[in-house]
Amino acid sequence: FSVSVIPDKLVFSKKNEKLSYKLRIEGRRMTQENEVAFGYLTWQDEKHVVRSPIVVTNIKFVDDNIK
Repeated sequence: FSVSVIPDKLVFSKKNEKLSYKLRIEGRRMTQENEVAFGYLTWQDEKHVVRSPIVVTNIKFVDDNIK
């Protein structure tokens, strides 16, 4: 899979500040039911390293309204 992050840099200006980002995940279609791929997005600077888990799956959802 190819993962793009927007923005590619987070700049915090105060303690406990929350910032957001978006991921774009592209790659092959997962063909097996309940197939799962996983990895991590890593943010780092000179002092800190933060890892955020990424999970891609094709779990089939059942719609109770469809008969």
